[in-house]
Amino acid sequence: MSCDENLAECGFEVQSVGELRQSGLKYQAAVPVLLGWIPRVSYLQLVEDIVRTLSVGFAKKDALPVFLHLFRYPPEVEDRMRPKTSQPAEEHIRWVIGNGLGIFASPAVADELISLATAREYGDARSQIVLNLPKVKSGDVPRVLLELLDDPTVAASAIEALGKMKFVEARERIERLLDHSDTNVRNQAKKALKRIGG
Repeated sequence: MSCDENLAECGFEVQSVGELRQSGLKYQAAVPVLLGWIPRVSYLQLVEDIVRTLSVGFAKKDALPVFLHLFRYPPEVEDRMRPKTSQPAEEHIRWVIGNGLGIFASPAVADELISLATAREYGDARSQIVLNLPKVKSGDVPRVLLELLDDPTVAASAIEALGKMKFVEARERIERLLDHSDTNVRNQAKKALKRIGG
C-alpha cells in the first residue's frame, strides 16, 4: 500500500484516526490520506473522526475547499446504532463539517462563509460558522449577524458572536431576546449584554 492509502506507510503507527488526532504527533503528511478516505468511507463515526482530525490549522489549505463542498453535499453515511428519532446521519456530519469551517474561518473565505451562514436550509449545522463569522473581518458581518437573530436555529450563535464583537449597536435587539422562549437564546443574550456593556 502506498502512503496515499495507508497511514502506516506514512509513518503513523496508530490503531485509529482518533488516536492519531490525540497522539500529539505532527501528522501533516497524513492529511492527503485522510482527505482521500472521506469519499470511500460510509461509517458515520469514522467520517466524523476524519473530519475532526482534519479540522486543524495545518490541514486548512488542503481541507478547506473539501469542507466547503462537503458542507453543501455531505457524504452518504450510515450508522445502524443511531435511533431513528435522532438527527439524520448526513445532517450530523454536516454539523461536524460546519464546526471545521468555523475553525478555518478567515478573511479569505468571507463570502463563502457568509453565504453558508445565511442559507437557512442548512439549519443548525451553520451554528459554528455563524459563531466564527467575526473572524472573516468583513464589514457585512454585523448586518448578517443582526439578521440571523430572527433565525431560531442559529440565533444563539449570532448573539454570542455579536457579544464577542462587543457590537454596541446590537444592544437593543439583544435586550429584546432576554424573554425568548429558548433558554440558550436567553442565556447567550445575558452574556452578550455583559460583554457589550452600557
